[in-house]
Amino acid sequence: MDLLAVEARSILLQMASAHNRANIVILDACRNNPFEGLPDLKDNGLAEMKAPPGTFIALATAPGGVALDGLGANSPFTMALAEHMGQPGLAIEQVFKNMRKDVMAATRGQQTPWDTSSLLTDFTFVAEKVLSAEDRAALQLWNTVQQLRDPVQIMLFVRAYPESKYVPDAYSLLEQVMAEEIAAVAKPSAQTSASDEERALFEAVKGEGTADAFQTYLDAFPKGVFLEEARERLAALKPSGPLTDPSPEPAPTPVPVAEAAPDKDEIKLPDEAVVITMTSPLIAGNDVVRDQTISQLINGSPKFPPIEGLPDELWKEQKCSNCHQWTKEALCQQAQVYADAEVSRSINKQHPYGGGLKVNLRQWAKGGCQ
Repeated sequence: MDLLAVEARSILLQMASAHNRANIVILDACRNNPFEGLPDLKDNGLAEMKAPPGTFIALATAPGGVALDGLGANSPFTMALAEHMGQPGLAIEQVFKNMRKDVMAATRGQQTPWDTSSLLTDFTFVAEKVLSAEDRAALQLWNTVQQLRDPVQIMLFVRAYPESKYVPDAYSLLEQVMAEEIAAVAKPSAQTSASDEERALFEAVKGEGTADAFQTYLDAFPKGVFLEEARERLAALKPSGPLTDPSPEPAPTPVPVAEAAPDKDEIKLPDEAVVITMTSPLIAGNDVVRDQTISQLINGSPKFPPIEGLPDELWKEQKCSNCHQWTKEALCQQAQVYADAEVSRSINKQHPYGGGLKVNLRQWAKGGCQ
């Protein structure tokens, strides 16, 4: 036999003598018998082999079967194995399971790779890449940004991690989100389909400006044209919870204003009759926004982190203009988004000033962005 081939058993004995923690034997042998004319060598296929302790044995096909050479430079077995071996952190057992599926598909079930194992330790061909602290932080923040789909937060991510591998995806997401918002602004206003009765009631409700008034509109027109805007106004007037509390338990102790979350600040809505300009002091909004002008605010510094968990050094004492090209024209275009009833839900997103600025920007846009 030694004149015709090398016995696999001899190789296994040599490997065992080295006392390695793990021995791996991979046999990609076709095993179609070229010696069928010899009486003692008329069988095809490899015989079944038992793996000594600490050994993993893989065959291109099951014992007794014949493997295909394929039409390319490598066999289907070798091609599939080379593709899966390079996957970081994948256990050897999973590598060969994935490879087996590909070979069976490529050979239409004619070839089933086979393995037997007595490994005592875990083994991977390529170790899983360990992320640095910065890479982990970038990944965590990127996952959050993808869920929020907010243009401001996408730009802040790019600014915080300009070398991250996610930056191209961030720019792609930004382009997609901005296109969606511009398309929403371009839609014909839904107010044209409102009945005279509904429009008259909503104008009266806005004039009163109370939570009870907006609830009256919602009760009268639960599927009304101004539904989104009414809900947004109501949420701004009652930011601390739902409209009604069915629970008989007493209300929780109010949180002091100084410790309240930024999006829970009390927001005073602007009078619809008041004309807002870039340089006029704002009389509506929360405590951070009131008495400031739009020009002052867009050139100021954020009072709260634009993205939850963003390191302080990336936003504290930083100018909002560092991340935004806030020309009057660009700001007016963004404000038009808030003025559209179809997309008024954008106003509910957390703002670095804690709330209220978007409400003023909407009325500024309605007045022609003076």
